[in-house]
Amino acid sequence: MYCFSQRDCESAATFLLKAGIKAAPYHAGLGYDLRNKTQNDWVQDKIRVVCATIAFGMGIDKPDVRFVCHQSLPKSIEGYYQESGRAGRDGDPSRCILFYNFSDMLRMRKLIEGNKDIPRETLKIHMDNLWQMVRYAENISDCRRVLQLQYFGEVFDHNRCGEITNMRCDNCTRNLNSNMEKVDISEIGKQVILAVQRISSRSQCRNITLNQFVDVWRGMKNQKTVSSGWDSDLFYGKGKMYSALEANRILKLMVIESYLWESLTISRDGMAIGYLVAGNKAQNLISGQTKLLHLTEGKAGQAKTDEVKDAKESDPELSQMQEDCFNELKMLVLETGRTLKPGKNIKGVYEIIPLQALKQISEKLPTTMDTLSQLEYMTAYRLSLYGECILGITSEYAEMRMNHLASQAHAFQLQREEDDFAMGGEDGFSTPVIQSGGRGRDKARGSGRGKSRYFKKGGGGKRKRSGGQGGSTSKRGRGSGGYTSSRGSASTSRGASASRGRGGGGGTSGSMGMPKRFGVNA
Repeated sequence: MYCFSQRDCESAATFLLKAGIKAAPYHAGLGYDLRNKTQNDWVQDKIRVVCATIAFGMGIDKPDVRFVCHQSLPKSIEGYYQESGRAGRDGDPSRCILFYNFSDMLRMRKLIEGNKDIPRETLKIHMDNLWQMVRYAENISDCRRVLQLQYFGEVFDHNRCGEITNMRCDNCTRNLNSNMEKVDISEIGKQVILAVQRISSRSQCRNITLNQFVDVWRGMKNQKTVSSGWDSDLFYGKGKMYSALEANRILKLMVIESYLWESLTISRDGMAIGYLVAGNKAQNLISGQTKLLHLTEGKAGQAKTDEVKDAKESDPELSQMQEDCFNELKMLVLETGRTLKPGKNIKGVYEIIPLQALKQISEKLPTTMDTLSQLEYMTAYRLSLYGECILGITSEYAEMRMNHLASQAHAFQLQREEDDFAMGGEDGFSTPVIQSGGRGRDKARGSGRGKSRYFKKGGGGKRKRSGGQGGSTSKRGRGSGGYTSSRGSASTSRGASASRGRGGGGGTSGSMGMPKRFGVNA
């Protein structure tokens, strides 16, 4: 269990001991002999949990770590990637859980901004890393594996999250069971900004925290709201339709997107407090230059029937790839079946393999016999006869899908860099830039122990496909509007190694190996 401070390590270990769990603290404030004994006892299973700061874990060799828990927000996605990668090195199921609160960000900012000796450029890097981690923790829709690898400029297909049952990340699990819908709340955002500006300039108490503003917005009659005169503001009670959680999410989104900002103040007892003020993009929202989109979760009764529905609806090229793969599978399986059984009058492919199975194959795009065998209807008999010809098709489509996702990731990265350059600002805040290439990716690839299990080519002979190198269009003849196949490009090599991790172990593709389950608990 990774903790924010030495004091947190001690209190967490004490709490676990009282609960009957053998635990011990580990941090730099303890003597060398005690730290060494704690680590040895943990490796030998004499204690079950080590509550540690980031001083612990570098170079440890314990393959059967089943849980890595973060009690508070890590400093960066890179750090979280390394630390979570210490679970499940033996290939068995393990879970990585982050307990997160938005106030963790204020504690981190206090450490970063309180160091007056570091250069401005280094300060900006630390802040960018922190805000990228905040975005990661606040994200409730995108695959955790995609988000982590995207940070290093790598590409991962979210359809492969959860290839091992019950090992999906929390967001992919949520997407299976509910609808996620983006709603334009630009007008609400404008009113929030104007209310913050009024309170900051006119009220009896001009300093208001995010949680206090939620109370004002939802019309709470607590002592602080009344004594500060906030209940007389025009905005008071306008958000009664929102739960406290939803109202908090909207305000945190506005802080992350720089429409609001939390001005950091250190109290007399050393606590970091953030007071709401207008952010450096506030005027853009007020003037209508930008829109504020808020992601909301639909009712359980409107649940999606499969985990790829989002991608199909939002990306017509992925939907077209799936349709083409489905049609090719039908034709090739039918031809193969008639060749293997010439004396049998096979009228349609459904007499060989159910259409539901072929449709699922075109969605999942398995590339190994092992992953193909996990799909419904794919019996050992069908695998022995048709497995190789199916993988010959799905392997090519999996490669094209990764090329397409790589081009999307590159475009996203360029857009984020443009946004970061355009924002500037004098309040110390800037939108985090997704890192790619160079040192970050080298590190991500440098110490992964196992080969990728996601993109290994399956059996079956390759079929010739026109288009070839450099992103020319495929043989399907959709011209410039179609998807491309650029097997010789750099994006292909990135995609093929996307599941290489830095901390993982034998055969599980590092910290992003399939046995891992990632989650964030708010």
